[in-house]
Amino acid sequence: MASLDVGDTSTRASSPFPSLPESTTPSAEQSSTPNALSVLQRRSAPSSSTTSEPPTKRRMIRAENTWSEFRDPEGDEPVFDDKKRRLHYCKRCLKWANSVSSNARYHLEKKHHMTVVEGPTPHYRETQRAIDLSFKDQEEKEKQTATEKQQNILRNAISRKAFLEAQCLLITRRRLPRNFVNWPEFHALLYAVNPLSPEVTISAPNTASAYIEKSYQRYRETVKQTLHKSRSLIHFSVDLWSAPSAKSLFGAHAQWVDGQYKLRKALLGLRQITFSHTGENQAAYFMDIVRDFKLAHLVGYFTTDNAGPNDTLLQSLVKNLLVEYGVRINPKKRQIRCLGHIINLSLSAFLFADNKTALEEVLKEAIEEEEGTSVCELLIEKLKTLKGSKGKKNKKKDDFTGWRSIGALGKLHNIAVHIKTSDILSDHWRQLSPNLMLGIDNATRWN
Repeated sequence: MASLDVGDTSTRASSPFPSLPESTTPSAEQSSTPNALSVLQRRSAPSSSTTSEPPTKRRMIRAENTWSEFRDPEGDEPVFDDKKRRLHYCKRCLKWANSVSSNARYHLEKKHHMTVVEGPTPHYRETQRAIDLSFKDQEEKEKQTATEKQQNILRNAISRKAFLEAQCLLITRRRLPRNFVNWPEFHALLYAVNPLSPEVTISAPNTASAYIEKSYQRYRETVKQTLHKSRSLIHFSVDLWSAPSAKSLFGAHAQWVDGQYKLRKALLGLRQITFSHTGENQAAYFMDIVRDFKLAHLVGYFTTDNAGPNDTLLQSLVKNLLVEYGVRINPKKRQIRCLGHIINLSLSAFLFADNKTALEEVLKEAIEEEEGTSVCELLIEKLKTLKGSKGKKNKKKDDFTGWRSIGALGKLHNIAVHIKTSDILSDHWRQLSPNLMLGIDNATRWN
């Protein structure tokens, strides 16, 4: 243990280094490289003068980086708070003051967008320097300093707000699951780009959901403002879709001409419909969208398929708009039939109907049927029945038996299906025609 004599008293000061004999301790003339003992011994010794009263101890100011952004009290400003702690006043505000460094850093970050990082205390830096000099690791310290500078550069290169926005956009636009943020491969990619990226990335699925919700609310207001500046009415494409997860979703897609006379489009709603799929129930969901975006006086035309509930949807919507907002529209004039849906049903009837008489019976039955059932619905159900009752015994010479009844096109269809069902035949086909593949009919589900 090393001892320091002050006046007539001997004070024992603890040291992390063992005492060395005088003969082995190098003097300042013998060695130009300072060591731990020389650094510690150069500290100012306490005064040898003694007084009857102990001197007042001044509290050491810590958090130097934080308090450098604050000033001392001026004029009649309070010096201490109610707990007798010294107040520091923000240089960028008029009267904001606090005595706690963490509160001060929070104020700088939220109010002035400044992030202050505190370094080690002066006592710690001096001790660490003594240790470094003792073990001659100054070179390692310089490398560490260079590494810290590089890390600061990498850290400052990341925009946290833009990064979180891009991450939420990736999840929503590419329909990724929420636990995507926990994928090791994703974090490995980020780490390869920037080793400090884990400091800003989202690492919890619930956090990702919260950020996505905030982003949705922010952009929802932007879309609402754009809709209200429209140069045209807001036209909609609506449809009811059954998801593989046994959920029915009602979608409302809008199209309009914006203030710059550019065609714009946006999905305004994709909500789950429970229990009833009637047109009245769908109209109630659509009215929620009208209320949320305040579009009652901007409702234009509707593009729908030929399903019966869509007619009821328009009729119920007209009543709701008239009662709630006093808006009058003609449901028949405002409804546009989906041409793709009509072509699909026509081709299905042409390709897969058993005979002409069957189609005539379906059309006749649809005309005599009640208004609740459309021609398309009856046609689909009848085609399913006819297709299920096919057989060699019932086949006649004048039958229109689907693909087989349309000559060369039917044979081409059969060949394509036969090749698709065999890996060996597919390999032979690719060997004969590497750049051309035979397509088959599209099994699009419209209803």
